[in-house]
Amino acid sequence: MKGFSFVFWNRRLGDNSRKINLSVVCLGLVWAIGATMAACLILGLWVMFSSSGVFYFSWLLKGVSLLGTFIGGLTAGRRAQNLGWLHGALVGLTYGLVFALLSLSNGLGAFSSLDLAGRLGAYMLLGMAAGVVGINLPGSVSGRRLPRIYRQSY
Repeated sequence: MKGFSFVFWNRRLGDNSRKINLSVVCLGLVWAIGATMAACLILGLWVMFSSSGVFYFSWLLKGVSLLGTFIGGLTAGRRAQNLGWLHGALVGLTYGLVFALLSLSNGLGAFSSLDLAGRLGAYMLLGMAAGVVGINLPGSVSGRRLPRIYRQSY
């Protein structure tokens, strides 16, 4: 596992190397929600243009929401330049909370405490894994060196 980084500490980032970048978390959340909405739009078009009358999409919608979490965590990890696992976990946790609140506000039923904890845990773990993958992708932002003109000399 040489060259694989769970935490990307780098001195060239200075004091910001150990801080959470909330704009990256928001960007990951936007990507997660956007990917989920795009997949739901595709599923809706499939229902509209197919000839079958009954569709059971509960398992497919769960998979789509997990895919959205993975894409959001991957984006956050790729853009974070450090602490990809933490940024991905925050994206997953925020994404899970947003959809739990949307479910409650739309009257789709309240979750039990155990069900909510399980969902949030799954989203957070998947986002964390995606953040680790995102920060270690070849050609990601974190793997590039800054051009000489932008490097600080001490």
